[in-house]
Amino acid sequence: MTTPERFPEVQTPPEQGGPKLEVTPSQEASVGVASAKSSSSQPAPIIGGTIKEVQAPMPPKPAVTNIPADNQSELEELSKGNVDEASTWFGVFWLRRVKQAVLDGIHVIFKK
Repeated sequence: MTTPERFPEVQTPPEQGGPKLEVTPSQEASVGVASAKSSSSQPAPIIGGTIKEVQAPMPPKPAVTNIPADNQSELEELSKGNVDEASTWFGVFWLRRVKQAVLDGIHVIFKK
């Protein structure tokens, strides 16, 4: 046995024939609303805000990575040392940074 489908009742919106309010021009100006029958060439005043000037965005600065070594061969020599020494990991770290910078298109500057 099947049950009939029940659809929710659709409520119709009330009519728009409610009471009309008369708005004087001084009330329109205080609220910042211009009426359609107003033919003044002045725009409605802005209340509670100011107009800010839009500035063009600054062009991005070129990305630069400064490497604290004279050249890449010096970093390669440092990276081949004993794994217990900090200078080995220093060389490995900066070699990795150079490779990442080259892949990302960043300028690499060595100390001299």
